[in-house]
Amino acid sequence: MKRFLVMITSEATEENKNFKGQECTYYYGKNQRLLGCTGSHAKATYTEQELLPYSIIEHGYKTEADAKRSWMYKNTPKYEVHWKNEAEIIAVEV
Repeated sequence: MKRFLVMITSEATEENKNFKGQECTYYYGKNQRLLGCTGSHAKATYTEQELLPYSIIEHGYKTEADAKRSWMYKNTPKYEVHWKNEAEIIAVEV
């Protein structure tokens, strides 16, 4: 079974004094639901969340087109002063 998720990769810029050089990857499904969070920033702030197969099946998008219409994919800021963000659609086989 194939599901699509919005993957947002955030990297702290040099301007970010507290988390300089750290990165975090967020996985979002339907209704902007956070399905997983990994990376050095997540470990440092104790917010790491494992991406579970059940969550992917229940809350993942069934088509890539649905994922591309999602709010998280269209409205993620590409660059802020403290964080550089990149959004992409990934296909996950469950």
